[in-house]
Amino acid sequence: MKNKIVLLLILFVNLVMADSSELTLTVYNEDLALIEDKRQINLQKGKNHIEFIDVSPLIRPETVSLKADGITILEQNFDFDLLTPEKLMEKSVNQEIRIVRVNPGNGNQVTEKAKVLSVNQGAILDINGQIEILRADSIPTRVIFDKIPSNLRSKPTLSIDVLSKKDGLEAMTLSYLSTGITWKSDYVALFDEKNKSMDIQGWLTLTNKTGISFSDIKLQVIAGEIYLSDSEDEFEKNYKQKKSNAVFYAGDQQKSELLDYYIYKIPNRTTIENNQSKQIGFMEMASVKSEKFYSYESSDFSSRTDSEPVEVGVKFVNGYTDKYGFALPAGIIRVYIRDVRGNPTFIGESSINHTPVGAEVFVRTGQAFDVLAKSTLVSEEQSGSKIKYVVEYEFYNARSHSVEVLFNQENYHGRQKIIDYNLPPKTTHADLTSWVVPIGAKEKFVLKFTAVVEKNKK
Repeated sequence: MKNKIVLLLILFVNLVMADSSELTLTVYNEDLALIEDKRQINLQKGKNHIEFIDVSPLIRPETVSLKADGITILEQNFDFDLLTPEKLMEKSVNQEIRIVRVNPGNGNQVTEKAKVLSVNQGAILDINGQIEILRADSIPTRVIFDKIPSNLRSKPTLSIDVLSKKDGLEAMTLSYLSTGITWKSDYVALFDEKNKSMDIQGWLTLTNKTGISFSDIKLQVIAGEIYLSDSEDEFEKNYKQKKSNAVFYAGDQQKSELLDYYIYKIPNRTTIENNQSKQIGFMEMASVKSEKFYSYESSDFSSRTDSEPVEVGVKFVNGYTDKYGFALPAGIIRVYIRDVRGNPTFIGESSINHTPVGAEVFVRTGQAFDVLAKSTLVSEEQSGSKIKYVVEYEFYNARSHSVEVLFNQENYHGRQKIIDYNLPPKTTHADLTSWVVPIGAKEKFVLKFTAVVEKNKK
């Protein structure tokens, strides 16, 4: 009987794993991945029961799609009740098992039949009319089961019943969504202040906590926020959209004019083991035009007793380098400069949002030592629902050369109008007004303006 069981298992494995599978992994920002598994499966005409024993344990079963010519799907099941000693005992309640006890003194074995009465914080057995508790003690004990319950699996298994119109090998594509896979992007930037240029290298970090490994896969990641739904129709719609989105290859990107997702496709196959984080380089930009900037922001109109340092960082336009342009996924940019010995020195980091080609990027790295700002509320007058603020911002530059400070005044109470300024604003938006404040070497500049604020009516 045992030989027959082994033979059936071998035949079954040959049926399901006739050819090695070809896996494509598409990873999204939302702890989600689309897994496409292409393989050749040997079918017989009529009904076939196909089992995929190597799917992700964190599969979303409602998103499963199996595509092949000449088949009709009848039913699919995801079995995730895994084979463990505890589960074997639980499935044997009200059934008969065998207990083998070994005498520590002489090594003799005694085998007894037992009926499993209950499994709850231990197994309760009926052995020859006596109630015993199976426990781990000084007497070696083994439990023998005649068979493995059909609903217990050594690995999470997806089983699908199909009707086939013919015999023979059939190319099939299994697609499904799974959680447990995440990715993020990080950037290393080497800034050359003298030449106003920067080299940028981008890295993808993928983390696999699905419970299985993905070997020799095609990999791509999607930058952009997507809406999720438990509906299979929604999955099909989203899946078809993503297939038509822009595809970006490391070193070669093409821009989509239709949709707002960016797909970064890794040209070489890779392997991501379970419980592993892997870093893959996905872009490089050399000699990007960049420069240092100073910035200061205020969210209200008030007086401060002491001056405070402004922020310092590096800015650049995410444009084209040679013939390539890169849309940058959200992530953290870490900036380095070379010291007097030529060694890279870390000067700070900050996060960026998803950034398309042509957008200006500001990477704040810290606070300036020699450039300070101080605010003074000169006067405040209220007339009805309107308040008029007269404010001054004193900027001091202790450096030996002139600098410019980008100053942003947030829209106070949601409705403000800037009038009577001594320096015209650079830009005015609904949420803030910006100035570029010039400060000579070892000099001060006082920016003065009047803001009329109408408080929101309740």
